[in-house]
Amino acid sequence: MAYAFQTRIELECADGFYPRSDLSTYQSDDFELRLGDLHYRDVREYAVGRNTSAGWQERRDATNDPLPVTRVWTDFLPQQEVERVVPARSDGVEFGMEALARAAVSGAEAVSAALDSLPELYAEWRRGQEGMMTGLAPRRLKTGQALLEKVDTAGSRIRDGIDLLKRDTVAREAFGLMNTAMAMANRRREAVIQKKLPGDVDPPTWRPFQLAFVLLNLVGVTDRNSGEREIVDLLFFRPAAARAYLGLAAYAIVLRRLRGSGVLGAGISVIMRYTLRLLTPLVSSARSNSCGPMMTMAGRRLANGRSRLDSGWAAQPHRTIQPRNSSDKDAATTWLKRYQSRPKTKSPVPLKACPWCGEPFKPESFHFTPNRTAPQNLVLKCENAECDFTRDRHLPVLVVDEPIYRRLPAFLIATVDKFASLPWIGKSGAFFGHVDRYDPDKGFFGAYGPGEGRPFGNGHRLDPPDLVIQDELHLISGPLGTVAALYETAIDLLSSRPGLHGLIRPKSSLRPRPSEGRRNRSQPCSIVRRRPYFRHPASTVPTASSPGLCHRHESQPASTSVWRVRIAGLNSSFFGACRPCWQARRH
Repeated sequence: MAYAFQTRIELECADGFYPRSDLSTYQSDDFELRLGDLHYRDVREYAVGRNTSAGWQERRDATNDPLPVTRVWTDFLPQQEVERVVPARSDGVEFGMEALARAAVSGAEAVSAALDSLPELYAEWRRGQEGMMTGLAPRRLKTGQALLEKVDTAGSRIRDGIDLLKRDTVAREAFGLMNTAMAMANRRREAVIQKKLPGDVDPPTWRPFQLAFVLLNLVGVTDRNSGEREIVDLLFFRPAAARAYLGLAAYAIVLRRLRGSGVLGAGISVIMRYTLRLLTPLVSSARSNSCGPMMTMAGRRLANGRSRLDSGWAAQPHRTIQPRNSSDKDAATTWLKRYQSRPKTKSPVPLKACPWCGEPFKPESFHFTPNRTAPQNLVLKCENAECDFTRDRHLPVLVVDEPIYRRLPAFLIATVDKFASLPWIGKSGAFFGHVDRYDPDKGFFGAYGPGEGRPFGNGHRLDPPDLVIQDELHLISGPLGTVAALYETAIDLLSSRPGLHGLIRPKSSLRPRPSEGRRNRSQPCSIVRRRPYFRHPASTVPTASSPGLCHRHESQPASTSVWRVRIAGLNSSFFGACRPCWQARRH
């Protein structure tokens, strides 16, 4: 008896192997399956394997016509070429953040000159997509027409967002401040990475899909009675997607402060939810970096009694400042004492360095206010004397639950396990605007703090959150997804208020992983109990040279032993009979 390890079976046929096309999706009533059929209509399968992948090499002649595939093989380590997505640019559209900020200050005509070409270019691209549908089979043509309707909707929403900026002075000011904030944050981040001064790095710019995402959501965020508030927007793009929804979040935060009178413009404007606690430290630094410039502007352009702009990070176990009992090891004071005595232990905050200048945090960077004897908050101060957040100017980051309930940061980052505590902690009602009193030193109070603070007057309360962002949506699956959906529904209801034309809900934006399965579009609607959803960027009608997410297979043999079978002539019926032995699809 002999054994062979790391072998590869290889078949050769001079006449070529016949490809197999899966026509079951073409006849399907499921739109998602028909969409896959349209996207991969030019992809052919020449072999499949059982407990292995299969490989082949497609070739073309001088006129780019396909040549017969004469060789297929098993492949335990397949290789796939993934084409890079390069954003399109146009000289007629202004993508520079600082230039857009200046245009917003200049007025409606400057905004029109900077952005009006974007929907026109989008319409031109749409006409090109329509031309790709020539020669499609009837059912594929119907699917393609449905995609073009989505493209038309996207173009219309982008145009509506630009028109809003031209006619609404407050929205235009918020858009300008948002661009200024994002530009400051990006300059600072690149300066730390490149070890240069912020003024020496390249001017920050939007990618086209990022700016388009902000523009098509402006109406829904600005107009609380707009029907677009009911739309769940899916940001379906992997690289640099965070900048898109952070820009929208910055716009919502600044708009709320501009509209509100005094402290009535305060409260949580944006809630960003994450499924797993471990993910949040990876993103908290970037979010704090974006909130930093807004806090700086709060002391300049957004003065006049408006509250400061903070970001809250609710994912650590720090529920209280002081320990509740002798066994409480998660209180901020206990944690900080342990960290300062043993710096190699885990830091009491998720940030390792100042998000503004990049200076590493030290045990001396953490302070209790107003004093260590009777602390009410844990603050971070950069040790870099040239940083904007040093000495008496601490970073706008809240990391302990108690101050978060009282201070109500403009931007709240939290994980599902924190939302599970909502029914047990009455103070959490403040997240959704249920406060009617304010103390400049202590913060906001509602039913949980009778007698604390001064009433707003006239029965006023803070507004509920304006924007809800669910990042890393693909992690909500299985039993976790079932439980998380309950909290999503509750949070959506708690963030809603009765309006003149029905229930006013927060704008909802979700970001799934682009490589998720075909059901990832209907899942968000079920989670947040809303029917309409809109994917951005909208799906297209790909050509043979750009078949969606599937790229040409260029696998090379990597096994040490090769069993070759040369076949003089092989018809499709024989190969079809062999296919049950090659069951698993190649990846």
